[in-house]
Amino acid sequence: MKLIQNGLLRRLADGAVSLLYPPVCPICDETLPLGRNGRLCDRCEGKMKPIVQPACLKCGKQLMSHVQEYCEQCSKRGFHFKRGFAIFNYEDEARDLILKLKYNGRKDIAEYFANCAVELYGDILKATGADAVIPVPIHKKRLIKRGYNQAQAVARIIADKLNLICIEDLLVRTKQTEAQKELSGMERLVNLYDAFEVDLYFLQQYKKRMTLEKVILVDDIFTTGSTIECCSIILQKYGVKEVYFISVAATQNL
Repeated sequence: MKLIQNGLLRRLADGAVSLLYPPVCPICDETLPLGRNGRLCDRCEGKMKPIVQPACLKCGKQLMSHVQEYCEQCSKRGFHFKRGFAIFNYEDEARDLILKLKYNGRKDIAEYFANCAVELYGDILKATGADAVIPVPIHKKRLIKRGYNQAQAVARIIADKLNLICIEDLLVRTKQTEAQKELSGMERLVNLYDAFEVDLYFLQQYKKRMTLEKVILVDDIFTTGSTIECCSIILQKYGVKEVYFISVAATQNL
């Protein structure tokens, strides 16, 4: 009941804000009709390239052949997460929108990504039986500099739409890692070693309220899977049995 009430209050607040600040298309900034928050204009909608079948049955990356079941990466190594999904290929407009959300303070883009996630994968995510949604955390120094965590912004809306709790204080990033753009999969794992931890106080508090055996992680970009893998390992160390994830976008080439 509390989740429903919170969601209703948030929607009422969003409606009031829309009257003062009409929604705009995240790509071209054209003013949109009231009620189209978290959407694109009709012209820009066609520019987006969502991942379509076939997609990897493990991480959700786009596959090039219907004969394949897994991407090259997932066919060669094991992961601790159960299954993942990605909304877009990390290219063109999707990449630009992620960068706007990440570095330009465009929180309205988080709503667009969350809407896409629920429309494409909402039923599948509900069927996992997940207890909660958990955003991949960023280090506190980056949080102070950026002002917010882009994964958290998306995760909150996804959780609200799925009527799940969004747990933002359980998984903690304890180490500020180097940029990973030029690193290989193994180098990323080494770079992220010991970068995440579980806050034991909050773990105890949440376990009083739920089993916390299945969770859905939310992140912006899935590349080699190192970040999701490290988060999955630490969560499973403290009793989570199944970790699923959804990423806004996934790269096609490592």
